[in-house]
Amino acid sequence: MAKIMLEGQTFELPDPLVSDDEILKRTLTPYYPDVANATIARKQQDGCLEITVTKRPGSKGNQAVLDALEQAPRQVNAAVEVFFQVRDLGIEDILAQMERINAAIKEGEQDMRSVTSALEQLGHAPATMGRLVPIGF
Repeated sequence: MAKIMLEGQTFELPDPLVSDDEILKRTLTPYYPDVANATIARKQQDGCLEITVTKRPGSKGNQAVLDALEQAPRQVNAAVEVFFQVRDLGIEDILAQMERINAAIKEGEQDMRSVTSALEQLGHAPATMGRLVPIGF
């Protein structure tokens, strides 16, 4: 058995689970996700292996979601975009562009329906059980 020191807690794990840093990380990560990037220090103390796991600072939140949002195409609602293009025009110029304005309104309304639908689906999505129990519960 090895003594593990992590986040101010001390507990023991059997030797097969601590024989290698990667095995130890795979063992602990479901309970302590930040361990995946942690540093591990081992030392023998009074005939017992003591392992100190020190988490490295990392980003908060779900990085995969943040990355997907960052790489998503950026677009402005077509109706809003056309509004900014024609807002300072005279009535004759606006009337000359009515076909384009109506098409933008139609496209903008479709965008709004898509966003509203996505928000409704998220609001009605069932709760799912987390994979981890928060520390302290």
